[in-house]
Amino acid sequence: MSRKEQYTDDYSFDLPTCYEEGIIPVGRGIPVDLLDTDADCGPSSLAAYLNISAAEAIGLLPLWKARRRHSSKRTLDALASVGKPHVRINLDGRIKSVRKVSNEYPAGFAEVRFLKRNRSEFSIRHIFAYDHNKYGKLMIYDNNATIDDIRGAWIAEDAWSSQILQWSQGFFHSPEPVADYYLKHILVPYRHINS
Repeated sequence: MSRKEQYTDDYSFDLPTCYEEGIIPVGRGIPVDLLDTDADCGPSSLAAYLNISAAEAIGLLPLWKARRRHSSKRTLDALASVGKPHVRINLDGRIKSVRKVSNEYPAGFAEVRFLKRNRSEFSIRHIFAYDHNKYGKLMIYDNNATIDDIRGAWIAEDAWSSQILQWSQGFFHSPEPVADYYLKHILVPYRHINS
């Protein structure tokens, strides 16, 4: 068995190799213009999921440039505009792992909320894309995920979980640190609901 077939949590592959070897989910991509466009989680995850540039994704999210905030509704509208309708599913409880929903809904987006120590929420929402690579491993695209110091990558959920908590500590300029996170809802292809 080759190294790529044994792939689990080895992130030493460079990004072109990750793409070539199928570690990145089939049909997905990495927006190479992430830094040029200054795209945040909304347009970058949409770009990675649709395998388009971040600039093209920003074009599908007309209010993003003005407000620099995403919303699930805007992401749903953008997906519908390119013929890929998705639906929002609210998650009951405080699910932290995409793995818990990915068997039923194998690909889509998830919105995460960050919690303070007292369990109240920070006001910032964060969205990311998820899918399985050709080896069946659940992968997450996050514009804040890094491989070899390159920002914006598809990584395994375990690595994502530790990276997102580290990132959130620096992102929220709050005297109260981020204590935890949970998945608020997912956006999944309409076909998964009506099949």
